Amino acid sequence: SAWSIGKSGIGYSDDDDSTQISQTLSLYMQYAFDITDPSEVNNAALYMDYDDGFIAYLNGTEIARSSNMGQYGEIFNYDDPSLSGREAIMYNGNAPEYFNATDHVDQLQVGENILTVEVHNVSIGSSDMSSIPFFLLGFSSVQDEFEVGNKYVVVNNIYPHTNFKIASE
Repeated sequence: SAWSIGKSGIGYSDDDDSTQISQTLSLYMQYAFDITDPSEVNNAALYMDYDDGFIAYLNGTEIARSSNMGQYGEIFNYDDPSLSGREAIMYNGNAPEYFNATDHVDQLQVGENILTVEVHNVSIGSSDMSSIPFFLLGFSSVQDEFEVGNKYVVVNNIYPHTNFKIASE
């Protein structure tokens, strides 16, 4: 109950975030959702746009991490920087990075479930931070399959840009 509330993406300084925060080395965010019958979930995927690194958890169990956050299971404290920098990519019209989380659907429980994402900057002086997660669940009645370039994951470019001009003639 002490957590602040805001829309995803969360970050600062690069105009791709719905919720702006103060400059920081790390950010922790949670999303609660309900599942009536976890046995109906047959696959899961996390699509993530981030700057600089992240680790994601489902009900307290790690389900995904960026390559610049060490090995699976390695603990990062709130004051640990990511091991290297990475720029967010969606604001340039690119798709978020894909992480298969199907091996973790057994972590789902009846009722409330919590997706937690921790994001770390490469340094406290980093000029920006972004965290935009998309967590998808596939149900056996639908037979969804998630993969890179999934046609059902469409991210609109909210900052359109062209390198040409259109004349009225």
